[in-house]
Amino acid sequence: MTVATELEELLRSDQIGEREVHAFLKKHSNLVRTAFATSWNYAEVFPEVAFGSDYRIDFLVLCANSGHWIVHAVELKSPNARLYKLNGEKSAELQLVERQVAQRIDWRRANDDYFRATVSKLVKSSDSAMCSNVTVHTHAKSELRDPHTYIDFDAHAVIGRSSSLSDGEREKRRQDEQHGAWGSTKVLTYDRLLSVAKRFYDK
Repeated sequence: MTVATELEELLRSDQIGEREVHAFLKKHSNLVRTAFATSWNYAEVFPEVAFGSDYRIDFLVLCANSGHWIVHAVELKSPNARLYKLNGEKSAELQLVERQVAQRIDWRRANDDYFRATVSKLVKSSDSAMCSNVTVHTHAKSELRDPHTYIDFDAHAVIGRSSSLSDGEREKRRQDEQHGAWGSTKVLTYDRLLSVAKRFYDK
């Protein structure tokens, strides 16, 4: 059975929750990396990363190119959550996750030193610096802690199924995307992960 087939069967269940999806994606972390990584000089997935007592994220995707590091914080919500009400307005679940994602971005801006220290602990001591002159940094740990190293940060949430949307809800989502409600807050559905699994792992 392929990864895509396993995920599709998992998402068909009405009883599926975040815990089951997290366990599946933890087992198939390459799927998370492929779906979220945006640079490939370095690209690793770390499950269940805690930022002190403030919050814990389901997956942290850390990647880098020759110019900077990128952190993608990925949080999983219910695949069965409704995204829109019958009147076309956003559901309470969608509004909540949008606020949470925005809060993650605000937290990162306000806690730069702590954020850098936490991320630097994830990489191996032997991992090389990615975007510094060798006279400045030779290892990733010190490079990530350095406030002069640029670290981009994106917070994502995965919730619901786009395949379950009605025609009217699809149109509403299209309008939300145009106005930035989805793109700016990095909210996507599990069908995005399923599409990636079918494209890269359904062989």
